[in-house]
Amino acid sequence: MATTAVLVVALTAACGGAPPAGSVTITGPVVGEVPRGADAAVYFEVESGGSDAIVGAVAPGAAGVSLHELRPVDGGGIMLPSDRITVDRGITRLSPMGSHIMLSDVREPLVAGDRIALTIEFDRHTPIEIDVTVVPLHELAELIEREP
Repeated sequence: MATTAVLVVALTAACGGAPPAGSVTITGPVVGEVPRGADAAVYFEVESGGSDAIVGAVAPGAAGVSLHELRPVDGGGIMLPSDRITVDRGITRLSPMGSHIMLSDVREPLVAGDRIALTIEFDRHTPIEIDVTVVPLHELAELIEREP
């Protein structure tokens, strides 16, 4: 599965244009370090050659997985569970101040430098298995500071 993602990225870079129709790649997946039993948000970018949606995820290292999105409320926003995260043609960013995947009740501590398995499920595209890098919390804070 990873070879396919790399091939799509290589072809896209070589052609210098948008990704091919129907293609989906995931880059830069990260999650913050947390103790066993905690919840943790996963962030990454999805590059898609067409419209699609993330409709679920599976993480063997967590008791549960849910999709979250930021919904506008009274000039601010609130994070709420969602049944899908829309993926537009081009790049969709899952970020600390936007949509993300939430791992609930992680079975083991997530320690910086470790990797965890996660399968992303799409409405149209076949599921994609990724390795998510565990990063120190200060690196996630830097992501928030860079948010527009």
